[in-house]
Amino acid sequence: MQEQAEYDRIRKLHSLLELGQLIGLDLQLDEMLVQIAQKAREVMGSDRCTLFLHDPKSGELWSKVALGMAGQVIRIPSGAGIAGHCFQAGETITLPDA
Repeated sequence: MQEQAEYDRIRKLHSLLELGQLIGLDLQLDEMLVQIAQKAREVMGSDRCTLFLHDPKSGELWSKVALGMAGQVIRIPSGAGIAGHCFQAGETITLPDA
């Protein structure tokens, strides 16, 4: 069991190193955000990853990147749900089974 935990730790560190290398590449911003989201999904072992941006005009959060959503844009009020709470509170939440 301890061996598996060490392997997971090394895998996550390697992924962070790869992420740093991606950021250093001359990529377009949208492409870089997708790469970052893919790496975050891999590190967290999650099925999906969404990067929300705040639209101050509408007061909504909208998905700039939504892996696993087939290009669908998600729009939610900036205070609604888990994403809204994270935005309002400025903190992250990790759910083992969303």
